[in-house]
Amino acid sequence: LIKVTSDWCFSCVHIEPVWKEVVQELEMLGVGIGVIHAGYERRLAQHVGAHSTPSIFGLINGKVSFFHNAVIRENLRQFVESLLPGNLVEKVTDKSVVNFLSTWKQENKPRVLLFDHIPGVPLLYKLEAFAYKDFVRF
Repeated sequence: LIKVTSDWCFSCVHIEPVWKEVVQELEMLGVGIGVIHAGYERRLAQHVGAHSTPSIFGLINGKVSFFHNAVIRENLRQFVESLLPGNLVEKVTDKSVVNFLSTWKQENKPRVLLFDHIPGVPLLYKLEAFAYKDFVRF
């Protein structure tokens, strides 16, 4: 998650408290955070397509996706979650558990089962699944 900012940007100063709060939370989950100062790194900001400040974008596997909503905590969390592929964590039921566990030999990936009582998959689990997607299947 990267923010493009500059010294002369009033909106940048306005969103800073929310940005700091979200950065603290997401860094603990393993999300990489960066800041581009458009005044000092203009070419870099233009290269990624950030033509105004403030801009917030996500960068995954070389793909840049810009954030276009109000800068509030929940919107930024949802944006980070939307950057991740949707099939990172497979829902396993009584009917599919045997197939899920027995297909590890074809893919040569160990299986991870996560047990939780909430219906959705927490962002932490999705981030871990993304980080280890080449080695483990969740």
